[in-house]
Amino acid sequence: MAIVATKPSALAEAFVWRLDTRTGNFAKLLGQNRFRLSIIWSYDGNRVLYSHAESGVLQNNLAGGLLDAFPRTLAGLATLAEKCAFSTDSLKVICGVAQTFDGGSLLPDDYYKGIFVPSDEVRLVNLVSYERTTLARLQELFPPVDVFQPLTEAKGEKLFFTNRQDDFIYALRLATPSSP
Repeated sequence: MAIVATKPSALAEAFVWRLDTRTGNFAKLLGQNRFRLSIIWSYDGNRVLYSHAESGVLQNNLAGGLLDAFPRTLAGLATLAEKCAFSTDSLKVICGVAQTFDGGSLLPDDYYKGIFVPSDEVRLVNLVSYERTTLARLQELFPPVDVFQPLTEAKGEKLFFTNRQDDFIYALRLATPSSP
């Protein structure tokens, strides 16, 4: 099985299809009035996190969702999928979430072009209980940070990400290691 997605844009509908590589059959998973659609895979390959805006509305009403057995919305997760990472067990999602949105920006287009530059905080969503936790308000720790392409390390104790504002790689401790 493979998942195929169109490139995200605020100005065009986007789609996600499932391709059965054995039979060649396509099945549309997401689409129809979904704009700004972007996806990331879980490490185990069983889940897809997506961000989108419904209809052609040009406001920044991004919503997150989880696509495993069926699509479901992760309300209150207003960010782009590429600013998120799954935990190594695929039971949590950790995301950079902008503190404010510029109402005049077309997301994700203006984000990709560098016109909209957010200052993020890091949030964790438990995909079992749907509990949300703010892990760090990065503006209190660093100069403005725009979390991009985050990754969790194998033990799940650190989140690595690139700050698009300075192109440095940062590490954020997620858990305190066990004492020997």
